[in-house]
Amino acid sequence: MGWFKNSFGIGAGVTLGDMAAQTGVAMAVDIIDGSTKKLQDDYRIEHFDPTVRDDISHIIACGALSEMPYPFPSEPNPDATAVQQPGENSSFVRRHKIAVGTTGALVLVAICNPKQSAIVLLIGLWLLVVAAGITIFKKASRTATGMMVGALSAPREQLIKDGQQYWHIREYVRQALAASELSPQDAVLKLSRTQLGQQFPDTVEEIEANAFYYKQKLQQ
Repeated sequence: MGWFKNSFGIGAGVTLGDMAAQTGVAMAVDIIDGSTKKLQDDYRIEHFDPTVRDDISHIIACGALSEMPYPFPSEPNPDATAVQQPGENSSFVRRHKIAVGTTGALVLVAICNPKQSAIVLLIGLWLLVVAAGITIFKKASRTATGMMVGALSAPREQLIKDGQQYWHIREYVRQALAASELSPQDAVLKLSRTQLGQQFPDTVEEIEANAFYYKQKLQQ
């Protein structure tokens, strides 16, 4: 297709971020560990990249952008459940009614049958220890989950801000294209300079292929 080669004179293997860098725009990069970066990338790939891909394809194929509702998430963890589980703040007795009730019954048995009191009380103590162990394990699991959610919140919040910036530029580009105040090349260049555009992973060859198939689909 050669659209990028003809428009910008760039070669094979270049991404939108590379193209933006070649035109003097460099994205600020946050230093995060590898596992968090992978989760951040997965979140971007699922919620942000498809919109950028469709927009670039539509501009190349049609020279325009379609009007649509805001496509990006507005909350960092829309699908995340609360770390605190129902009943977490309830008392130990309420959360372990069976163990406490059984222990109470064993104490009554020990009172009524002093000869068996030592064995009965040991069984009751064992039940309470098990119940306490379960409580500690659940709290530790919730703490670990909370730490993981917290580690993901900042990168996701940044992506949400990037989405808001992209949308602001996209709406300007859409209206400017409709008014013939921007060329398709200028429109793609402006989107490539957004934060989401600079993170977009597709190479120009992949973008051109997607635009080709996008145009074929529109013509069906």
